[in-house]
Amino acid sequence: PWNSNQQLTVLGPQYSGVLWTQGYSDALIAKLEAGCYVRFKHIGFGPGKESRNPGTFNYRTYLKSRNMDYVCSAKPQDIQVESSVPFRYWMRLPGSILRSCLKHRLEKYMTQDSFGLLQGVMTGDTGSLSEGDTLAFRASGLSHLMAVSGTHVVYILAPFQKLFRGKKLSYRIRNVLLLFPLFLFWGIADYTPSVTRAVWMTAGILFARILERPPDGMNMLTLSAAVQMLINPFVLANSGFLMSYGAACGIYWVAPILTKKICHLKTLMVGLSVQIVLTPLMLYLFGTVSLIGVLLTMVASVPAGILCGGGYLFAVLSFLPFMDRVCQWIAYLLHALCKFLIGLANIGARLPPPVGQMRIPGVALWVVVIIYTVLCLFLLFPKQWKRIAAGTVCFAVITAFFSLVATPVLQVLVIDVGQGSATLVQADGYTGLIDTGDGATNLEEVLYAQGVTELDFVALTHGHSDHTGGLQEVVDIFSPKVLYLSQNQETGLLEAARMAEDAGVTVCPVSNGEQLHLGDVTVTFVVSELFFRQGGESMENNGSLNLHFTCLYGSILLCGDLENAAEVALEDTFSLFAPTDLLLVPHHGSKNGCSENLLSNILPKYAIISVGLQNAYGHPAPETIARLEDFGVQVYRTDVGGGISVRIGRTHLFRKKGIEVWQTL
Repeated sequence: PWNSNQQLTVLGPQYSGVLWTQGYSDALIAKLEAGCYVRFKHIGFGPGKESRNPGTFNYRTYLKSRNMDYVCSAKPQDIQVESSVPFRYWMRLPGSILRSCLKHRLEKYMTQDSFGLLQGVMTGDTGSLSEGDTLAFRASGLSHLMAVSGTHVVYILAPFQKLFRGKKLSYRIRNVLLLFPLFLFWGIADYTPSVTRAVWMTAGILFARILERPPDGMNMLTLSAAVQMLINPFVLANSGFLMSYGAACGIYWVAPILTKKICHLKTLMVGLSVQIVLTPLMLYLFGTVSLIGVLLTMVASVPAGILCGGGYLFAVLSFLPFMDRVCQWIAYLLHALCKFLIGLANIGARLPPPVGQMRIPGVALWVVVIIYTVLCLFLLFPKQWKRIAAGTVCFAVITAFFSLVATPVLQVLVIDVGQGSATLVQADGYTGLIDTGDGATNLEEVLYAQGVTELDFVALTHGHSDHTGGLQEVVDIFSPKVLYLSQNQETGLLEAARMAEDAGVTVCPVSNGEQLHLGDVTVTFVVSELFFRQGGESMENNGSLNLHFTCLYGSILLCGDLENAAEVALEDTFSLFAPTDLLLVPHHGSKNGCSENLLSNILPKYAIISVGLQNAYGHPAPETIARLEDFGVQVYRTDVGGGISVRIGRTHLFRKKGIEVWQTL
């Protein structure tokens, strides 16, 4: 199993991939999940989906970080299950088979919610955990309890260490015997990067003991990291890998110093050290941090350890005869621990910031690098902490000053929403969204990646669903203060206005020529009222509200779905904007828009077409592209290269101020 959506891992002789199982029967899925060797008569391959907007989740890189090459598809009738298994797969199938057996044994005795948590803590498979519990563990900072890692290796080996601690077994033999449960657990956990780190480190320490050499945890940590990166360099993009090694660095490097300098309570200092090291990384990877998570982790670690070790003991006993009554009593204990941890997670999730989970989006990689650099300096030169602190403060002040000076006056991100339009505008300290796409794109993820937590305004060009479909999500999450729209009485705009008013947003209808001042940026609203209240899709397109953003360093014209008739009607207005640096091409580049009349009036240097990949309308039209090229306009398209960022004014401190265009792909 790859995830909770019944997708499966496929390991071929020359490839690995994730198999989609839509249309498969439950019996076939259960058989494949249990682990088996199959032959495909026909199988399709495709790459994972790339990130189409800056800062958003890149599924293709994620697959590579998990050592997966393709997304695979095959019809059920093209799958033939074989009875024999080639030798090269013997290392992978036992782990899958054992996980399947564990799942069936746990399901027999546990309730659904307890079973989901127990399976997650034991194997890292959270597919059976309810959505509410998953969100609670994430918000409380306790989701790492189900990210099988080095802590679980300690849980697994602890009972075996006590079992093998007999007078008849020599020191070497005891350490040799510990290797067997260690590598068995490695297979059960499916060789994930974090477990691989813990297993290799522990195995190295055990081998050092067997050879009667002093074990060095940091050497083992470095060796395991180097080996994993040599095998798969993309593992550096795996959050589990980064978090696991970050936690290990905190334990081996930071905890001894804090224990010596601050407090001799080792458990407390270990938890604090891990949190210190992981907080900057969590801010960069997830944009969240939870202060209560530190305390909750200290409380939950022991129950989670009992749950993990007790779960495996329970699974072993459940296979033995005459153990049904004993298994029931153990199941009661495990159920009580699960309820305790779920309750703890729900309490932590309900606590408000700053004690509970805080969302701090848009943390840049260079900020994280600087934080870790300062942390390393403090650890390497503890006696120079005053100088390091003073230098850090000076550096932060200088960096903030230069960042402020170099901040563009006007930034625009044309978001790739497929066949639709949504444009993020950051104008001299004000943030707004022009159109909201059709609702299919996760605008929350895109805007948080840009560091946006709230909006000053939203503007809708017209009421068609591919421009207004995401409004409800935007209103609920980003709480815009004002909604700007035209005074056209089309159905889509009226519904949008009603939705915004119900959410407490001020609705502001605007007329042709009205202006809005956002610091040093002026916004001019342009709309042809000739096409209002006439009905029909073409008339609504021609009644689109257009926005012209201008500042000292350049200008941008954002059009809705204007067609040729409206471009002629607005000719006198557009002639006032010449020359305009950048044009968001009307109507997704259709053949009945972006006429020579418009281009000759505004004379753009750049043009952006917001359009869906292989859309059913044939946008952009070849004649529109040819027309733009004839005018010497540099064309960017979201279907070809994803989201497009435009920066105007103070783009670089030591460069001429002007316009800069950057595309995601």
